[in-house]
Amino acid sequence: MLHKEFWGLLFLAFVGWMLIATTPTKRIENACAPVGWGGNVVTSLSALLLPNQQGTLQGWFDKLEYGCQYTTWRLFYQDEYNAWLKTTKQAAQAKVAPKAEPAREAEAPSSEPEAPASGDMSKPPAPLPQ
Repeated sequence: MLHKEFWGLLFLAFVGWMLIATTPTKRIENACAPVGWGGNVVTSLSALLLPNQQGTLQGWFDKLEYGCQYTTWRLFYQDEYNAWLKTTKQAAQAKVAPKAEPAREAEAPSSEPEAPASGDMSKPPAPLPQ
């Protein structure tokens, strides 16, 4: 029975260590740290047994740790990110929205085609006169 209490307390300490982190990024790194620790152990053992495969194994565990971090981010933070992205995109579109320009009746027509304003790529530039 003592071994169950030990592993339970160890797990609670790990969860506490994960939640104590002050930033979401640090929480995600802490949650996936055991994957990196296991990868380091396996890579070290492979260095003794199969030195040529050490880099391959390290690459696999790096990808596995990244997968853990990405999955954790998607589970807990993607909805918040999507909401932020939506409001940011709407705010950017509101700033870029073209304003109605007053009519330019008094101006003489130019012989040169007018170049589009910088960033205005909604329509192609006028063709050059021949």
